[in-house]
Amino acid sequence: MTLFKKYGIFALIGIVLTGAIVIAFAPPTHFIFGLAYQIKRLLALFLGAVYPLVIRLIEFTPLLVLVIGVLFTALLWVIWRGWRMRRYPLLILITALIGVNIVFFGTIQFLEVGRLTEPITLCEDYYATAQTGFQVIRYPIETRLRDDAQTFILLTTDGGVSWRQIFAAYAVNPQIIGCANIAAGFNEDDTWSVVIEVRRGDTFENDIIRYSTTDGGNTFERQTP
Repeated sequence: MTLFKKYGIFALIGIVLTGAIVIAFAPPTHFIFGLAYQIKRLLALFLGAVYPLVIRLIEFTPLLVLVIGVLFTALLWVIWRGWRMRRYPLLILITALIGVNIVFFGTIQFLEVGRLTEPITLCEDYYATAQTGFQVIRYPIETRLRDDAQTFILLTTDGGVSWRQIFAAYAVNPQIIGCANIAAGFNEDDTWSVVIEVRRGDTFENDIIRYSTTDGGNTFERQTP
């Protein structure tokens, strides 16, 4: 009980931080994308110089998210402990290093991640049949040198009562607009295609990819260009 009273607040902080990091680096989901992106921007600001490395390592092993949460919590504990023990020179050094990292490196990463603007519904309630319909929602992202976007394609099979995300794609200066992402014949429930624009690695170019389904969106097959 004594340990819980002494360290419980840090355990709680660790859980909250880890949960936030999981949200930020999980596969993009339309319903929480705004929150996830803002968390990612804050992480870019505070991680600064090591942010690109962290991104690469998380792509290699998602378990690193837990490590980051623990390290953040440990840093807070060290600062708190130093304050309690009046180790002011150590606190000055730690806060100075954090400040330098944020000002000189974090700001650059923060700007590189970009500013998320209000989502745009490119294609609203596009119905192939009375039951099968689509929505295309795009989140514009203003970066330092370009205008990127995260696009989500949603599908309904019950006439709009419920929607589910079937594709998410990040693109550099995307060119597909309106309902051009959807290739569906009139009065066709099962067979249709989705065209998405996806950034090619770390380049400033996109790939145009077409996915087709013959079972109403349960499975998709990538088509040969």
